[in-house]
Amino acid sequence: MQKKKASYNYKMNILKALIIFFAYFIYSKLITINYKENILMFFIADIVFSIAVILLYKENILKAYKQLKTKYSLKKIVKTIIKWTIIIFTTLLIISIITNIIFPNIGIDNNTSAIDNLYKESYLYAIFKILFFAIVTEELMFRESLNKIVKNDILFIVVSSIVCFITNIAWIPLGNNTVEITANTISNFIPGLLFSICYVKNNRNIVLSMLIKMIYQFIPLLILLATL
Repeated sequence: MQKKKASYNYKMNILKALIIFFAYFIYSKLITINYKENILMFFIADIVFSIAVILLYKENILKAYKQLKTKYSLKKIVKTIIKWTIIIFTTLLIISIITNIIFPNIGIDNNTSAIDNLYKESYLYAIFKILFFAIVTEELMFRESLNKIVKNDILFIVVSSIVCFITNIAWIPLGNNTVEITANTISNFIPGLLFSICYVKNNRNIVLSMLIKMIYQFIPLLILLATL
């Protein structure tokens, strides 16, 4: 009986993940065809999609929150957030420096360019993308949706990173030549890899993972606000 229930739950977790990714691919492809002319539609679609994802994983969020309250002191939470923010920021900075040395004429990566273009169209939407969608929706999509499906930590990190990468490049082109493709592949893959490692190393607690990403995401937000 327990095996049947476990098998059923496993299949349901796979089904939920497939529904989320399929829905995301479809609506993002449809709207991004002319996103500049449909910026409001894109904004609303992201909000609706985010609400749907949160509802699907609300029990997971509540469970992670309770675990955080019982197993972590406030001091430990703050130290963990600071530690991983520094690790992720420093690692990405070093990789960025190395990439620029190897590819001196690469310029701004496609992901940063996409955020910058979005900010020019609607700074409110850009802030939503940075401080909500990227933190809550994407963490649930790329981490929590796979949590009960891929149990092995190393395999989870690999699968989660690849899924994140494929989803990101689905609507942001990698480039027109080998140099651009290589540099943009690095800039799109490494962040997902680091946040997957962070998630696993912190007992797969999605709330803690969101808090770490929230503090980290303040960095690009501050850069955007500095251009006002």
